[in-house]
Amino acid sequence: MSLRIIGGTFRNRPIKSPKGDRTRPTSALLRKALFDICQPFIEGAAFLDLFAGSGAIGIEAISRGAAHATLVDKDKQALDCILANLKTLGIESECTVIAGAAPAALKRLKKPFDIVYIDPPYGQVEIAPLLAFFDTEGLLNPGAHVFVETDREFEPLPLKHLVFREKRKYGNSFLYGFRNYSF
Repeated sequence: MSLRIIGGTFRNRPIKSPKGDRTRPTSALLRKALFDICQPFIEGAAFLDLFAGSGAIGIEAISRGAAHATLVDKDKQALDCILANLKTLGIESECTVIAGAAPAALKRLKKPFDIVYIDPPYGQVEIAPLLAFFDTEGLLNPGAHVFVETDREFEPLPLKHLVFREKRKYGNSFLYGFRNYSF
């Protein structure tokens, strides 16, 4: 399946998506909505695409002005696809690709992020522990934004620094927004 970047420098450029049903691309509608929300603060941002799949979200972030994107996935086919897409667009130096399952990969990260996008396989990963990890482990810059895409509604638990801001529905997907208020 082929996807297209929807905005920025690489607008309308095609990228590859892993074959099969092990990954699920984020819809163009949800990607557009996400980056409409992010546009005021994406310029120069450090961006994390967790459960990256094809890398479309991280690539879209670079296309729209993020300084650097870190893309994390554990699936070999997805990682091969991400690397091929980065090479095709010539943005390997603006991205870091990390192979591994989310909890272990997150523990290897050292620098904080301005925007985090979490899009785990629907119904297979608990969201609350991931949010708690970001709340406590110093991987978010002050004022950072965290977005979660999921197929079901959940009640965000109160956290120390990460505050729930909004929930939006796009088709069968929900987009949750959080903000880091540790200063």
